[in-house]
Amino acid sequence: MGNPSRTVLVTGATSGIGLAIVKDLAAHGFDVIGTARTGAKGDAPSRQLSDSGLSATVLICDFEIPAQIDAMVDELFRICPAGPWALINNAGFAAPGAIEDVSAELALAQMTINVLAPAQVIRAVVPSMRARGNGRIINISSISGRVSLPYIGWYSGSKFALEAITDALRVEVRDFGIDVILLEPTGFASSIWANSLPLLPQNALIGPYQRAYSKARKIADAHFPEPTPIAELVREVLDSRKPKARYRIGKGSGAIPILRILPARWLDVVMQINLGLRRPPYILIWLFKRTRRGER
Repeated sequence: MGNPSRTVLVTGATSGIGLAIVKDLAAHGFDVIGTARTGAKGDAPSRQLSDSGLSATVLICDFEIPAQIDAMVDELFRICPAGPWALINNAGFAAPGAIEDVSAELALAQMTINVLAPAQVIRAVVPSMRARGNGRIINISSISGRVSLPYIGWYSGSKFALEAITDALRVEVRDFGIDVILLEPTGFASSIWANSLPLLPQNALIGPYQRAYSKARKIADAHFPEPTPIAELVREVLDSRKPKARYRIGKGSGAIPILRILPARWLDVVMQINLGLRRPPYILIWLFKRTRRGER
């Protein structure tokens, strides 16, 4: 590819956050290589970039299948012998449901795609980064990797694991000139939630968690902002001489440090209120109404 120092591999590049990142980086002079699970999905970024007079290389890879990751990596180094300067691990999915409602097969797929697959790609690209003496790895996590959320517990578990691996990796490769960064977005427009709802067992919708699932579905169907700010932040991190280890972005992201220090029982109440499963204490309702009056 044109400039090895500007070559970036973006996994999960066909929609939502991944597609926004690909489009933004391509528009700012990076040589972008994206991945798509199928050839049909790979047409989306190519078509949208072409309409804007831009281009990116798209490699096909199902991240649930290790052999496909190996094949994707082989093709990556064929077209970019020096290896990418940066890796953005974005590909993932969410397995919805209470812990007991998610099958062992789906839970395994959750951990495979969200944890083991990005680790496999990291293992493949770190040697070339170390040989060059520089490189950058950005793992797209979630606020669910800091605070475990009910009814997406397996997804939260995968993001907690990704964050733990990222924290260890950052220290391990620092002396080789490789920067490792975590991004923790809140809610942004993405296909991940729409794609996850059909994975919920149908009998779960009439089971003991029926009310909770109904509330959670309304939240998932809510309108979230476009992921453009995440794409812009990724570019800023790539351009930064000394990037931070962790970035939070999105509405409510500033509350995460507070939530993490709350006593567990208090945090449980906050979660129930947020899901509409528990009425807020009267004093909070009163304060909210007083605040609203003051804004008028």
